[in-house]
Amino acid sequence: GLGRSGIASAQLAMQLGATVKVSDTASLEKVQGSLAGTGLEKQLTIESGQHTKAFIQTSDVVVLSPGVRADALPVIWAKEKGIPVLGEIEFAWRYCPCDVIAVTGTNGKTTTTTVIAEILKAAGRNVCLCGNIGSPFSQHVLHLKESDIVALEVSSFQMESIETFRPKVAVFLNFSQNHLDRHKDLEEYFTAKARIFMNQT
Repeated sequence: GLGRSGIASAQLAMQLGATVKVSDTASLEKVQGSLAGTGLEKQLTIESGQHTKAFIQTSDVVVLSPGVRADALPVIWAKEKGIPVLGEIEFAWRYCPCDVIAVTGTNGKTTTTTVIAEILKAAGRNVCLCGNIGSPFSQHVLHLKESDIVALEVSSFQMESIETFRPKVAVFLNFSQNHLDRHKDLEEYFTAKARIFMNQT
């Protein structure tokens, strides 16, 4: 997927020295429009209008945009070949040098994450406010220092594809019915949200 998270993931991967290719079901014209001004236009191999098995299965790692479901064909094809499948949050986390405060919940995520960032800034800390709030996590990780703090808003979609992600502080604000167009039922939605605590110690 080549939305904001996909573009940021592609840029991070290229900065890390990877050869990057992107598969998106949108038309080539739309994909090229998304890339305009990013500097990636001529650096990526692009598959548009569809996902194909061969394109996915010749990859070393697949990084999912949050809009791609965990049961989507590209995920299935990658797993059939034993290719690691990471979400954008997980991918960025692996290169983050500093503490993360992650906030999820059905309502109030943006407000709470912003307030946390502002309190920390007022206390003299250097804070990166990002995630589901609009600026992808992977856009920032290579610019962070160990003394910085990330205030990260995370959605259930982003939590579906974490493996090792372990914020220093994990906040689950509240829970009510939502996103049942994506999750099969409330239990699956809750389970996705609760993954924010999965690796806590």
